[in-house]
Amino acid sequence: MEICCTMPSSPPPVVVLSDTESDDDSTTLSRPAAERFTSSLCTQAEVDALCEKHGVPREFAARPAGDRSACTPPRPGAVCVYAHALEAGLRFPLHPFFSDALSHFGLALSQLTPNGWRVLLGFVVLCHSVAVPPSVAVFRHFFSLPSRKGWYGFKCKKGAGVLFTGLTSPKSDKEWKRGFFFLTSPEPWLCPVRWGEPPSTISAASPVLSSQDKKSVAKLVHAHIPAVDLRTYLTKANLAAAFSSNLAPQSCASPPPPPKLSPRSTGSEGNKSPTNFSLSN
Repeated sequence: MEICCTMPSSPPPVVVLSDTESDDDSTTLSRPAAERFTSSLCTQAEVDALCEKHGVPREFAARPAGDRSACTPPRPGAVCVYAHALEAGLRFPLHPFFSDALSHFGLALSQLTPNGWRVLLGFVVLCHSVAVPPSVAVFRHFFSLPSRKGWYGFKCKKGAGVLFTGLTSPKSDKEWKRGFFFLTSPEPWLCPVRWGEPPSTISAASPVLSSQDKKSVAKLVHAHIPAVDLRTYLTKANLAAAFSSNLAPQSCASPPPPPKLSPRSTGSEGNKSPTNFSLSN
């Protein structure tokens, strides 16, 4: 399935992959579909090694999923986490913007596809790079949540401007639904922990932007033309800088370097004639 976003800027089209990965067909994903998958992370040693690799603090208790599916209601204090979300750059403790976004859309942490996390992560890094606060309203100005059930991702909105390219092809993520575990936090989670279905009106309605939000939108659009290639921009250094700004005074946090342009054999975004940006399944 392909969704096209027609943009007011030009040259040859640039393909941008969406976050609505499916397995072998384009059928709508659902809770029963998620129930078919058990985790390939079978041992405590595998889970511990994954957490150590991605810097999960030791105060978070990680356990294999066993015969539980990702959509199984978790035990008290726990959430389901995908290994591919950690590979994409998700870190703990959870950044407040992620909690706000998940709560706003009514999604559990494990309901986002890997590309869904890449979009959220990229948004936080981009906001940090131009010194604007990441807000759900500004995020919704650029992205919407497709109407689906089960796993969710984001797609660009027509006319808002494309911020990102370089999302992973669904074919290379074919196994991501089989790599998950459960993580228990020492503090209450500030986002949904049970799978739900977000209200359809959230995706369709345009956000109300404050004057500060409008300034943030303008800075993001003008600072990142052409779009940022997430394959090179979501580095450990850039993620660490963006996340540390949430813990340290703003003056102490240095923004990441300017994003590299996204090379494409088909050209790059950002000049004068309309361009169709295709987000494919």
